[in-house]
Amino acid sequence: MLDQYITGSWRGKYVFGNGYGANVTGRSVSFDIELTCVDGLLSGYCIDEHHRKLVEKPATLEGYVEDDRIFFIKYYPHAIVVDEGGNVLNFPDESSQQIHYMGHSDKGQFSGTWEASTLEKAMDGTYYEIYGEGTWSMKKKPGSLAGIGWWKGVRRLIKKALRSK
Repeated sequence: MLDQYITGSWRGKYVFGNGYGANVTGRSVSFDIELTCVDGLLSGYCIDEHHRKLVEKPATLEGYVEDDRIFFIKYYPHAIVVDEGGNVLNFPDESSQQIHYMGHSDKGQFSGTWEASTLEKAMDGTYYEIYGEGTWSMKKKPGSLAGIGWWKGVRRLIKKALRSK
């Protein structure tokens, strides 16, 4: 898949699946992603509606694209957990879990599955895993082209230079 097709702004949603309570399963959350792709390697950031108010920085993304398949890992700036009741719990002093996204391209969009797991230590000293999964999809925003962010920056500089004359 061409790097120029991947690079740009995307809008999508993820849906909570297994591992969450009845109040959460099936709930969707919208997100915006800004991706850069060079030689099939992805980097970027993500802001989702669920966490917008809890974090000062967007989540970061790292991954790759191969043929029509995409894989990336999302890291929030710190640990954020959705409990079975649908409450979003914020742990600013703990590291983010890795959220793995896998998918494929079809008809101009990507879709697939995601999964997250965290190893927690119980009060008795034993460890247990918290696991959740779901589905996701995203479509390129209209007018989003490769390097558009760079071009907007150039346009701003030109306008500024013209105003100062």
